[in-house]
Amino acid sequence: MRDALLFDLTNTLKRENLLLTFCGPFSQGIIEEIGTALQGYLAAGENPPSHNSSVFSIFIEQTQNIRNYFRSRRIDEFTDPQHGYGIVVIGNDSGRFSISSGNLISNDDLPALADRIRTINALTREELQDLYKQTLRNKRMNEGGGAGLGFIEMARRASQPLEFATRAVDAGHSFFTLHVVI
Repeated sequence: MRDALLFDLTNTLKRENLLLTFCGPFSQGIIEEIGTALQGYLAAGENPPSHNSSVFSIFIEQTQNIRNYFRSRRIDEFTDPQHGYGIVVIGNDSGRFSISSGNLISNDDLPALADRIRTINALTREELQDLYKQTLRNKRMNEGGGAGLGFIEMARRASQPLEFATRAVDAGHSFFTLHVVI
């Protein structure tokens, strides 16, 4: 049965032009290894270096967001597989890259997260740049271990607004997905 599942999964990934997919715990070592593979793939392509840089940067931001969220909630992704997994998927459809990620989050965290993304999506390119500079000047680390630049940086590099969705999993958790197109 697994051979049929893997065959079907492989065909689905090809049909959807998905180049890289990872689902599991996001340790720093795993992020680095996947990042190295991604850089190799991008270097072999015919994309401008700035395009490759944007794909790689967004991959790093999304995977670090997942890892930092787990750390801020004291979730050990290796010993708590129910709550500590994430997924990242990178696709390339005729030179248009998409980077999507997802992970389980507490429903208590959803309103602030949704508001943050909606606020960033409402800004112009100039306003994004100003917010980026202002956030850099503040250099205040948040509880997740970052300075709050991740969504701003992704929006600056994206060719369209950040897309997100949630799906209820149980009374206390939802699966959050983020989709960025370059």
